[in-house]
Amino acid sequence: MPPEPLNLVISYSPEDAKYYTAIYKQLKLLENQGFVKLWSKGEITLGSNMEAEMVKAIQSAQVLLLLISIDYLLSDEYLFISGNLNRLPRERIVPVLTGNCDWKAVPELAKLTILPADNIPVSDKTDNQLYNEVIEELKKLFQKISGLIPAPDKPFASIPPPPTGHDTDNPKLLQLKYTCNRTVQKGEFLKATLLNRNQKIHYYYIRGLVKQSTEGLSRRFYHREIPGNPIFGNKNISPNFVYISLVPDADLEVFKLNFLSDLYDQLKCTDQEIFFNGNILHLLNALCVRTYDVVCVGAKLKSEHWNTSVPLFLEWLVTDFCNCNQPDMPVFFFFLMIDYASEVHRQSIENELKTLKEKFLQKNITAQLLSPLDKVPRVDIEIWLESTLRQSDVANRLHLLHQYFGAQDEFDMSEVEQKLEEIIRQHNSEI
Repeated sequence: MPPEPLNLVISYSPEDAKYYTAIYKQLKLLENQGFVKLWSKGEITLGSNMEAEMVKAIQSAQVLLLLISIDYLLSDEYLFISGNLNRLPRERIVPVLTGNCDWKAVPELAKLTILPADNIPVSDKTDNQLYNEVIEELKKLFQKISGLIPAPDKPFASIPPPPTGHDTDNPKLLQLKYTCNRTVQKGEFLKATLLNRNQKIHYYYIRGLVKQSTEGLSRRFYHREIPGNPIFGNKNISPNFVYISLVPDADLEVFKLNFLSDLYDQLKCTDQEIFFNGNILHLLNALCVRTYDVVCVGAKLKSEHWNTSVPLFLEWLVTDFCNCNQPDMPVFFFFLMIDYASEVHRQSIENELKTLKEKFLQKNITAQLLSPLDKVPRVDIEIWLESTLRQSDVANRLHLLHQYFGAQDEFDMSEVEQKLEEIIRQHNSEI
């Protein structure tokens, strides 16, 4: 008796409809032959509950095909789908790159190896290449799942090879550009998360002179330290790292509303009461919040914009907006990043932050002031090269150090991150 057809769910963005159509036509032949049963959101009838129908489809899916592009990664459909990826074994989730985008920066996608195997998007492929590099690989997967052929000697393209001990096998390698230096702040963050492990809301101030990459440190926490944290490492982390540029307004209410509007949009919130009651409670059913255990929010402020409304805004954020402690709510991390334009700005604002910290402590609220960021000494770059490229010989590491950093003794972190990314890409191309 022939095997039952595999339930294949295809998820895509409307902007990628032509690539969906091209792939769908090829897979339709397999459906006609009884190998698969295709489903996409186009199957949902008018008047049906779209979210309920999608849940039903995913629950019955045996293979999940994701057409990856920047439009898809920003879509509501992907934000919904991403919260359900852990339902299927990794080898049955097949991302297909349809347009150029930084998919490796998305934690749940970074665990997978994408099709086509050369990482060149379908948009740049001919019809023959699409068939040979995507459809043929999908057919192999379908046959393997159905038990029609034995498992191949070589892993299927969408299954990451087993760890070999080489860091270069890690698809998240580019995120290592954030991990040079900053060991003091890393230790402070770990200590604070352990001490405050029972809190639902955490606050961290990340400060430094311009070009010391306050944003880079917040992304390091999001990509590396939180997933590797003994308390939060096994949690389901929202794939949407909220990033808000704070522009203070003399009218405090306008300042608050601008902030709430950004949160509302980026977390895909639908509860408009947040604009009237101004409480985090109204975010808990947002698409990027409700199915996750950890949510990260970064807010960046340039010191030139600091005015009398900023301390009032921060006090409102911590004591009023975040005044919620429901047992089943996710853990929220708030990272306030401040770029100091000068030492004068730094000294003035540091004093105000310390005053705020004392106010919060009187209300039993901890706002962690991480050590200010400074330039990166050359020796820390040497240590990074030794630990990250440890499979490379000493001569090659010294060559990279001289090639990218010359004889200079210290560097701005923004420059270091840029050069480390170039080194990582060069190293990847050579292995």
